[in-house]
Amino acid sequence: MLPAKGGSASGWRRSLPGPEERLLMMLSLGLQISAPPSGGSPLELLFAFLFEIQFSFCFYLQSHASWRLKRRFH
Repeated sequence: MLPAKGGSASGWRRSLPGPEERLLMMLSLGLQISAPPSGGSPLELLFAFLFEIQFSFCFYLQSHASWRLKRRFH
């Protein structure tokens, strides 16, 4: 990534993904990895999806908390 106009480091930091974008990336990646092979029952698909939502939400909470702490103390 290139620095924003003016070349400041803070502009570059702003272009990094926030907690919401990281949640979406983790959710899409997790669903691709944990999806059962074709022919899996709808119940297996549902459980895989619910597991990924739970995992991604925990990841979101952890990353959002650390992001808020960094923002508060820097």
